[in-house]
Amino acid sequence: MPAAANPQKPWSTGAKRINKIIFKKLSASKGKTAFLRQNRLQSLAFSPIIEQKAQDSSTAELIREAQGLSQRYREESGQGKRLVTTDRQAFVYAAVRMPATFGAVAAALEHTLPFLEDAPTSLLDVGAGTGAAAWAADSLLSLESVSCLEREPAMARLGQSLMSAGSEPLQTARWIP
Repeated sequence: MPAAANPQKPWSTGAKRINKIIFKKLSASKGKTAFLRQNRLQSLAFSPIIEQKAQDSSTAELIREAQGLSQRYREESGQGKRLVTTDRQAFVYAAVRMPATFGAVAAALEHTLPFLEDAPTSLLDVGAGTGAAAWAADSLLSLESVSCLEREPAMARLGQSLMSAGSEPLQTARWIP
């Protein structure tokens, strides 16, 4: 049986504020409904770091970067190409894709952890991105250590910044380039 879940809910912090910011910005935009449906922003919540970055961005910039990121993932994934190389792209990844990744990993863990005799206490996240899988594992396990392997410096920088607001294992996670 898995260890007790971490009481922290990292994706609930600032949820109402970020949704209000994005809805307000998008309400003036003709593409509001399609953008929200495509990126499921109506159900997402972000950490305060992502929230602040969203406030500092225009709606048009967010939409353009999100569309570019989605296109790169559709057309260039699995080809060894670097898909996220700038801090701006890492932020958009975290805002658009990280919550879904967190949810998918958490769901997978919820289904598999009951079958383990002993719950894991350490995590090696290969291709960590901004750390969504580590956040998901930390929300369900009593982790003692976390190591994140990420080749993109922009993703690792943002992941480290986001984890600074997390539990002790997230705050002390070892990031490996």
